[in-house]
Amino acid sequence: MSINCDFILQESATPAQLNALGSALWRWCARAAANTGVYRSLDNQVLADLITGIQPTAGQTPRQAENQFDGVHIVVRDDTSRDRQATVASLRREIPTGGVADIVVSGVTWNLDCARDLPL
Repeated sequence: MSINCDFILQESATPAQLNALGSALWRWCARAAANTGVYRSLDNQVLADLITGIQPTAGQTPRQAENQFDGVHIVVRDDTSRDRQATVASLRREIPTGGVADIVVSGVTWNLDCARDLPL
């Protein structure tokens, strides 16, 4: 099952936060590509920019630029998880939240999953 993940970066993200995110994305994508040796849905330039602590520009499309969230958008696809919840769980294990405004998984903010887990 293919699940789209839209990473929305904070414009104020520091170079250290961008580096941590880029490194974590690399590890997350490398695990997903373990069977094929190639991860096809992450732009190499975006990843290189993140790892060097630079706000990427290549990942933003005109549609994303019109989004309600400020910041750069990076879209990746999870081809290994069985459903949205599994994707969110794997992202929560791997991805640091510093510098990230939101992650939208299959069109829904991953913050909703966090809100469901809070006691009433």
